[in-house]
Amino acid sequence: MSAQASTPALQLALLLDQHDLIGTIEWTLATARRTGLGLAAMTLVPGTLPGTGQWLRVTVTAEEPALFSLLVKRLENGVDVREVAVVEEPAAQPEATTARRRDTATAAAPAAAPVH
Repeated sequence: MSAQASTPALQLALLLDQHDLIGTIEWTLATARRTGLGLAAMTLVPGTLPGTGQWLRVTVTAEEPALFSLLVKRLENGVDVREVAVVEEPAAQPEATTARRRDTATAAAPAAAPVH
């Protein structure tokens, strides 16, 4: 088990104003860093309607989960941040299965060694 898997994470969706998009993204990342959070993932998604802004999805990690609420409060006070939404964790994914090619799926598979 890796240390990163046990670190608490928070996923946010932020609606950003488009007039200084790069500056707003930089401010958002700097705010997270100054709050004591680490960046785990970031995705920029364009708005569906012209002039509606850009959605930025970020996943941040922290040793102390209490820092998440502090970050949300700071982002809500951002000049170019129109909306801050916490994204709920997705439902658990089914267990991974071994992928097989269709043309060889009917061939005899080698026997698996027993696990002790």
